[in-house]
Amino acid sequence: MKLLNPFAALPDNLLTRALKDGATPLAFAGGFSLISNLLYLALPLYTFQIYGRVLASYSISTLIVLTVGALLVFLISGVIDELRTRVLINYGITLDQKVSSHVFAALFEAETRGQGQGSAQALRDLDSFRQLLTGAVFAAIFDLPWMPIFIGILFVIDPAVGFITLFGAFALFGLAMAQDRLSRP
Repeated sequence: MKLLNPFAALPDNLLTRALKDGATPLAFAGGFSLISNLLYLALPLYTFQIYGRVLASYSISTLIVLTVGALLVFLISGVIDELRTRVLINYGITLDQKVSSHVFAALFEAETRGQGQGSAQALRDLDSFRQLLTGAVFAAIFDLPWMPIFIGILFVIDPAVGFITLFGAFALFGLAMAQDRLSRP
């Protein structure tokens, strides 16, 4: 049984052009990731300020100002994450609209010639590709390059916090690997 490749039937460079047209939305998503990851530094900075200023002076007004500021930063971070998600979803929809009509036409033509084995799989592959572009995994890929920078900044602020964060990152990675191994048949 010959399986169809949903992207093989595309006119020359249609997929390449569609992906290149996505450079601007992907750049915006990358910029949003940079800003969002810089804002994630608010929690360790907030913690340091609490221990350094509030506990030393017992100043409730300083605590309130720091807490309101941290909450505002987290609110802005949430808005930026939502904007990034919307940019990626819109890009996935646009890419799907540009490519899917050609894929459907090619699959229909293959079906009429009796060569349509694997058409359903080809459609699932196209849908999987679109879901990849709009899903949480793709957004996490944008966050991954900023992780070493984030940890490096934490080491500069306080080496103990940097080591704790690094240990936590390795622990999460180890748990993810263990879950992956345990979930496979």
